[in-house]
Amino acid sequence: MRFGLARFFALVMLCCTPALVMGATAKSNGKAPAAKSVGKAPVRAKAAKPRYNAPVFATIVVDAATGQVLSEANADTRGYPASLTKMMTLYLLFEALERGVVRADTAMPVSARAAAAAPSKLGLRRKSTITVENAVQALITKSANDVAVVTAEYLGGTEDRFAEQMTARAHALGMAKTTFKNASGLPNPQQFSSARDMAVLANHLISDFPAYYGQFSRMDFVYKGQNIRTHNRLLEFYEGADGIKTGYTAASGYNLVGSATRNGYRVIGVMFGATSASSRDRRLAGLMDQGFAALSGQPEIAIAGRGTYTSDQIGTQIAQAQGVAGVSEEGDRDEPFTPVTRSGAPIETTSLAPLPENSSTNTMAALSPQMRAGTAPRATVPASRPDLDGTSGIQIGAFSARARAENQATSAVVKLKATFASAAALVIPVRVKGRMVFRARVMGLDDKDLLRACALIPAHVKAGGCQAIRPEAKRVASR
Repeated sequence: MRFGLARFFALVMLCCTPALVMGATAKSNGKAPAAKSVGKAPVRAKAAKPRYNAPVFATIVVDAATGQVLSEANADTRGYPASLTKMMTLYLLFEALERGVVRADTAMPVSARAAAAAPSKLGLRRKSTITVENAVQALITKSANDVAVVTAEYLGGTEDRFAEQMTARAHALGMAKTTFKNASGLPNPQQFSSARDMAVLANHLISDFPAYYGQFSRMDFVYKGQNIRTHNRLLEFYEGADGIKTGYTAASGYNLVGSATRNGYRVIGVMFGATSASSRDRRLAGLMDQGFAALSGQPEIAIAGRGTYTSDQIGTQIAQAQGVAGVSEEGDRDEPFTPVTRSGAPIETTSLAPLPENSSTNTMAALSPQMRAGTAPRATVPASRPDLDGTSGIQIGAFSARARAENQATSAVVKLKATFASAAALVIPVRVKGRMVFRARVMGLDDKDLLRACALIPAHVKAGGCQAIRPEAKRVASR
């Protein structure tokens, strides 16, 4: 037994000696012996994080009718479009509607990939569906990334193929600096556009699809009982604004494409890379004011209610926006907002109407008369209503823009209708110190209900408090 063990160990040493010698030789040569791979999984290299350039600050303002550039800064420098990308997604969806490829009531299926899209999103569930009508509203108003993926997959088969179609259409429209890699605008280091290209796209959306463009002026829409407000604050405060899209990622900064009409002129403004939503809105409003002033031959222009400035002063303000400090949020959320649940019947707004079952086309027949006329789908609140004379009510704010006063008044009525069936919106235009102001009111209430009505109005709707309004006759009688 001892002999057998001794012989066994001798054989083992004899077999292993060459390996030991090779290892020692390799070590002496400064080389490590080859690692054994048997029984071990290969080590995977970590995927490198995509690298993004700093946000590019760029602007352009153009006369929509002639294409004349009224002002520009870095307009051809490529930057990340963020959710401005959805303008092209909508362009292809509008084309599909015009060609009859889809109808307003076409139900588009939601894939697992679409449901998993990053915010901003509508919260679609896998294996559910969304109609084309709701998709249009969600892409414009909510800037929903999950809806963008659904649209891309339905029209293109895959989002990658749809992005190729988007890029091809962009180049056909003359957008030479643009490359799309997805339908939403979520971060991709290879997805670029420019301020000039986005102005071109906006102008095509307005001129190529006048029947659908009115959707861009929506202040809100209702989806499954939830009232979803627009991200585009320009619609609330800028005179004549009627669209079109906001965008934000950490890589892009705050982007905005705006359009407005005044005195027969339409001006389109684009801003890339602002440091905050408020500065973006304010600065683009100033540039668009400058554009309108140039078209009308005025030497000075008013900037969004912040005083009167010369063109040189505006240029100084814009130059100060070129820093990118303060942009730290991730994800394409446009702007944060808190959804408000509506009670009672929703505000009547113009929407895409489903086609009859036997219809084979989906052009103007798919739209309501208001949309065919190209009117904005905003509820118009009258400035006077004789039927409300002698009634009491509340004033929830005074605004420099009629559109915002109308929006706040109708939002308040929606909130109060379930409790006060006779509540009605009213906007009163008055001139204060030479300036037009629009008072937003809810009338048709009883005196005893005014305090309760004020308490029911959400704080974000009440601008400057809530005042009781009583007819003159009642005020005299109470003295």
